Amino acid sequence: MTERIDLAIVALILIGIIVSSGTMVYTATVLSNVSTVSGDVSTLTDSVGNLTSSISDLATITGSLAESVNASIAEIADLKARLAAIEAS
Repeated sequence: MTERIDLAIVALILIGIIVSSGTMVYTATVLSNVSTVSGDVSTLTDSVGNLTSSISDLATITGSLAESVNASIAEIADLKARLAAIEAS
């Protein structure tokens, strides 16, 4: 009878070790995944910052382009007026 109790205690200890090991592996996996997600969020934040900067640059370039186009239209209108004056004389 004592041997059975000893065997049962050993079995329970082994089960406890196996469960503890599984819990530790699970915890390590979860912590690794949290670290990966944290790194991904940091990368995403940096990328959004870069995108915002690029959009700002694009808006500046578009504004400069619009000014150039407007200046060109004004020059073309001036040239048309001069040509009309030359043709009228």
